[in-house]
Amino acid sequence: MRSLGLLVDGPAAWAKPVGSRRPGVFVVELPGGAEKAPLDIVAIRRWVQGVPDMLVDGVLADAPDVARRLELFWLPNEPILYVGRSARAIGERVAAMYATPLGDARPYSGGYWLKTLSVLSRLRVWWAATDAFEEYEDALLSAIAERAAPGAAALLPDPNVLLPFANLAVQGGASKAHGLANTVREQAAPIKAAAPAKRVSKAAPRTAGIGAPQARRKAVSSRPAPEPTYISRDGLARLTTELDDLRTSVRPQVIARVKAARELGDLKENADYEYARKEQSFVEGRIQSIEAMLRTGVVIDAPTSGDTARLGSTVVIETEGEKATFVLVGSAEADPAAGRISDVSPVGRALLGARAGERVTVQLPNGSVIYQVREIR
Repeated sequence: MRSLGLLVDGPAAWAKPVGSRRPGVFVVELPGGAEKAPLDIVAIRRWVQGVPDMLVDGVLADAPDVARRLELFWLPNEPILYVGRSARAIGERVAAMYATPLGDARPYSGGYWLKTLSVLSRLRVWWAATDAFEEYEDALLSAIAERAAPGAAALLPDPNVLLPFANLAVQGGASKAHGLANTVREQAAPIKAAAPAKRVSKAAPRTAGIGAPQARRKAVSSRPAPEPTYISRDGLARLTTELDDLRTSVRPQVIARVKAARELGDLKENADYEYARKEQSFVEGRIQSIEAMLRTGVVIDAPTSGDTARLGSTVVIETEGEKATFVLVGSAEADPAAGRISDVSPVGRALLGARAGERVTVQLPNGSVIYQVREIR
């Protein structure tokens, strides 16, 4: 995700809230992957019982049939099990996934194969806000296919579509030929009786219409304000510089490449044009992402005292005899590999408000870890 220029947040353990109200992409990861599909036959049996018309290759299925078919689509040792996107709020989309029982279509059945696994407690979710969510979803799926072990596609029942385990189709493109049918039951929405039409009296006074604009203004003003983007002064300078470079240098170059590729001929068979358009989408998405961060940006200064850990603090911790140094930053600057951790990550949330000498417990996907806070500066 970072290699594509995304600002990544997380991880959140499976079934835990994802703290983002922005559109974007997300992935569900099984750390380290697994050689074989860790299926939960009990969950699969309940699924089949709840959807009795389920078919495998046109034949009524039983739980072992379904399990054997799912096993065929497992990518050995691939940690990414699902790539998703949301046009509205990533947190809402992931919460809807959690809330949908296996076999139900609503509130959101995307990635439902995940719920056939016995390792849900080990799964974790990473996410990144972006307005170019379709393009980044496609790029993530392509990257996973490209890094698959040589010959992995040949082992799949459908070697032409190599996708993470729980992704069943490419948006607007090919679908896995998995042979399963009638796997989710549609819940019909209750039919509401139509309300009788109201007649508008021609004699109604002119002032009767004044309430409508007022009501609309009230509705608009009641919308929640956008989430602030907390950022350091150095981070603000880096983003401003990057945005200027994208606008004045990168964007014109990409537009020129799109124009040159378009002039080569048939766009359907024009790989240069397709690549240039994807590059253009990424650039425009990155520009929009930075602009959104700068609109909602709140500059944080490094604390002048080290009594309590807060945004901008450098925190030295120790666990099991090993020391580590973290800088608490907003999600726009998070880079765990460089020791810059987001305030919405599990470690960041646990350290906020901590004092030197305190012990804090961090809930991670693989269990809880106790950190001894050695220094705050």
